[in-house]
Amino acid sequence: MAALTTRLGLYLPGGGSLGIGGDDEVSDIDRLNENFEKIDEMVGAAAATRVGTPNPIDGQIVREGNDLYAWDSATGTWTQINPHVGTTAPTNPQEGYLWVDTN
Repeated sequence: MAALTTRLGLYLPGGGSLGIGGDDEVSDIDRLNENFEKIDEMVGAAAATRVGTPNPIDGQIVREGNDLYAWDSATGTWTQINPHVGTTAPTNPQEGYLWVDTN
């Protein structure tokens, strides 16, 4: 019996060394390929619109033109990311602050 991952809904064939879903089963190559397509779509900042991103996951980043936005599942909103770009550290750095050092 197959199962799905909670965040991306990736197909997990049953059995194997983890014993997920019960007895071993033959994996469906088409379903595994769908997994790879989903993973490929999630890597990096997708050139997409916030409105056009179905079922975003926490921390997912999209790029609209030159602007970056991250999905915050706690608030259900897209938050604009404003990175600090330069050769010196930001004056008031905080945990999670994005700094691009151009040196």
